Amino acid sequence: MSEWKKVRLVKLYEVHNGLSKGRQFFGTGFPFLTFSNVFNNWLLPKQLESLVQTTDKEREACSIKAGDVFITRTSETMDELGMSSVALKDYQNATYNGFTKRLRPITDRVNPLYIGCYLRTPSLALRVSSQIHLLTETRDRLLPKLMGCELKTI
Repeated sequence: MSEWKKVRLVKLYEVHNGLSKGRQFFGTGFPFLTFSNVFNNWLLPKQLESLVQTTDKEREACSIKAGDVFITRTSETMDELGMSSVALKDYQNATYNGFTKRLRPITDRVNPLYIGCYLRTPSLALRVSSQIHLLTETRDRLLPKLMGCELKTI
């Protein structure tokens, strides 16, 4: 029987910024993961409906692969910060928005379904929210707080 170990998320994922472009680039092009996609789904939709014009370099830097975790870094209210969504497959030529952060796995120790459920649990949301409220955090300090949370792994 395996024993569960606590590991900080920062030991399991690399953090990356998303794509920010002007409105004239949207509506045609390649698949695009929107803020709403992340906010409203704990798992990414099977197909991304929004489109954006992107370069090869942007598609490489802001790619979406199985196991990637996306976390909102901004919101209208403190209670809505840190919503997450997980990719269960690779999304060919897709990119993601600049209002979210991508956590790309650097190990295979975490099951994507597990992390999807874990990051949406009320107890984690409460812990992150209380830390934010106590420290009157800015949105750019949310992710380091979340990355410091411990996750149990086998």
